[in-house]
Amino acid sequence: MLSFKNKPSPSKALRHAKTLYIKRTKTISSIDRSKLFDADYYSWRYRLFFREHKDALAHYLLTGWKKYYDPHPLFNTPHYILQVGALRQPALLHYLRVGFHEKISPHPLFDADHYYHQRPDVWDGHVEPIRHYLEYGAADDINPSPFFSEKYYKAAYPYVAQSGMNSLVHFVIHGEREGLNPSDTFTTRAYLAANPDVASSELGALEHYVVHGRKEGRLLRPRRNTRIGPTAPASLSVVIPTHNRSALLRETLELCQRHSETLDVEYIVIDDGSQDDTAIVLAEMAKRYSNIVHRSVENGGPGRARNIGASLATKEVILFLGDDIQPSNSDFFETHANLHRAYPSNRFAVLGKCVWPDNTKLKINHVMRHIQGRGGEQFGYADFVPYSFIDWRFFYTSNVSVKRDVVGDWLIDGFSHRFKLYGFEDTELAYRLSREAGGFKIFYDPGSTGRHIHPYSVDEFLNRQFSTGLMADTFIKLHEVTGDLGLEVIVDHLRAPQKADDAAVVADCLAILEGIKAWTRLLDRNDVLGHEAWHDDLLHAIFEAAYYQGFISAQTRSDANVARAYQFVLGNFVRRMRRTIHHELCPSEFIYSGLFGPLVEGVQRTGAS
Repeated sequence: MLSFKNKPSPSKALRHAKTLYIKRTKTISSIDRSKLFDADYYSWRYRLFFREHKDALAHYLLTGWKKYYDPHPLFNTPHYILQVGALRQPALLHYLRVGFHEKISPHPLFDADHYYHQRPDVWDGHVEPIRHYLEYGAADDINPSPFFSEKYYKAAYPYVAQSGMNSLVHFVIHGEREGLNPSDTFTTRAYLAANPDVASSELGALEHYVVHGRKEGRLLRPRRNTRIGPTAPASLSVVIPTHNRSALLRETLELCQRHSETLDVEYIVIDDGSQDDTAIVLAEMAKRYSNIVHRSVENGGPGRARNIGASLATKEVILFLGDDIQPSNSDFFETHANLHRAYPSNRFAVLGKCVWPDNTKLKINHVMRHIQGRGGEQFGYADFVPYSFIDWRFFYTSNVSVKRDVVGDWLIDGFSHRFKLYGFEDTELAYRLSREAGGFKIFYDPGSTGRHIHPYSVDEFLNRQFSTGLMADTFIKLHEVTGDLGLEVIVDHLRAPQKADDAAVVADCLAILEGIKAWTRLLDRNDVLGHEAWHDDLLHAIFEAAYYQGFISAQTRSDANVARAYQFVLGNFVRRMRRTIHHELCPSEFIYSGLFGPLVEGVQRTGAS
């Protein structure tokens, strides 16, 4: 038997590996305790995919910190580096080991000194203040900054508290982008409106004020209604196409007149082949209001109707308005008139916002909340940064204005007559203008907000998406643009070689697709949509599939591989629903692997071949 002193000693390499393992374990443990690594946020922010929390953390420790990635919404890596200088270790580790002891703030909107002043026991207990705030402070209404009020934010936006999300985290991720106010002493929209240069920076309004604005002497509370420009607002020609909605049109025009009394405005309404009493309503209102001009034409679609209206315009600026968009207040028109006076270039457009009404006039169902919210299938406002420039894809003629002379002859060069159905006739015009000399800039100002009076069911919106897909084909044939329309992959599949059994594959794929649509329609009819968290995943996936289906249906080439395209559509639907299929709809893996697995694998194989 060997004595202890004769036992072989561990190798140096083994001791080193053990030391590294212990250090790594302690590092991961300290980061987990700190609550300052959010794997979901990290994955979403940088468009990465990880199976587990530890995989995301490993990525940050090995690679992410070197790219100045933020591990948490309340840890702004560039801001931290500016305070401490270049680091040879992850910024989060430096903060946990050194930074919080030196009262260095991890984010511009988290003031460590301010927090310690409210809770000196946190400093005495050597606890990271941001960790204390996330775990206890927010619940006790302790403010993370002199400019952010927990009580105010929770009271002003109760849905945030109901969601369980930390108030400051919500403001950093969503609130500033949506124009929410952090306290009763700071108005986000007023600050952006008074400081247009902030809109073009990468900082939010409050973050800009904290980092730069205070030093530069900018006002904390600029006056909200300060008029822009030294002269009177620009004059407006409001062009409204309408079809068979006489009662709604009357109501919209009455509200428009009420909220534009102080401006030079004319209303040009084009009755696009209505079969109700629209013509009578317009004749009656034109007698009451001298600034209403109207024409009745054969039905030719909203694009043609807008061209006719624009050709009749006599004012400096044309504001294209939907007959179902009703102005909320006088800011609706003044925003367009003031901005166009301040920016005289005819390469400048102004986009306002459309929201669902906040009264009992219209029942807002889950489909409507989805398509105008995070789903964004109808309007992308949820992802826009207020008071910033956006690209041609978001030229929504429900509430958008341009200089009258941006188009030489509206009847010839205005909205294309090739778009016979709903979709893309407005963005196609914006695309053409953006390709011309001088470009075309669209400024988003939610100060112009209108209420959208247009109910939607699943079936109605599926039809709309199908129509949009058909018109996407028209757009591509005109301009050969696929990537910006989300159709590049579909086009690649359509170009693949055909197979002998393609007709049977198409029939089976369409049967499955129609079955999924029918299931979704049933959920809607039974007023079930919105009762489960995965319903948004379902709506996003099926509305995308309907858009793809419309595009595929428009293909006329005999060699188009429609079968391969429809296989991709169903495979993409499954990928969109993967998390739901695994965790929400079924308790066992065999349902997924037996029903959907072969489909996805087949598409992946054909994609690789």
